[in-house]
Amino acid sequence: MLQEKINLENITDKIIEDNYYKIVELFGRIEYVGCYNLAVAVTLYNATYKQLKDLYEDVASVCGSTFTAVERNIRVYLEVILEDKTIDDISGLINYPLNKTRTSLHAKEFIAALKLHLVRSNAEVE
Repeated sequence: MLQEKINLENITDKIIEDNYYKIVELFGRIEYVGCYNLAVAVTLYNATYKQLKDLYEDVASVCGSTFTAVERNIRVYLEVILEDKTIDDISGLINYPLNKTRTSLHAKEFIAALKLHLVRSNAEVE
């Protein structure tokens, strides 16, 4: 699955690490494994992923974990983010209009929006 979607040789540990620290800077809570799983998911994510399960399987492959552990870790991390911030706060941080009537973050939308934010912020630096 992974090799069909993205060439992992182009994804370096440095890119994952950079994304990890940007996520920590935005949302904190460095102690959660889901933060690292989210960084890998955002790094790997592209529009060819139609199902979160496919993305999570690829993240699990990179992290030496299982699909279910990755799903749980990311879900818990998103819940923890919402303990400190509102959907409106998060929308402002990533400059993307998340649905403010929700009480939870939808992982696929959040991963895509966060990827867009990180791509934009990297373009501003260059």
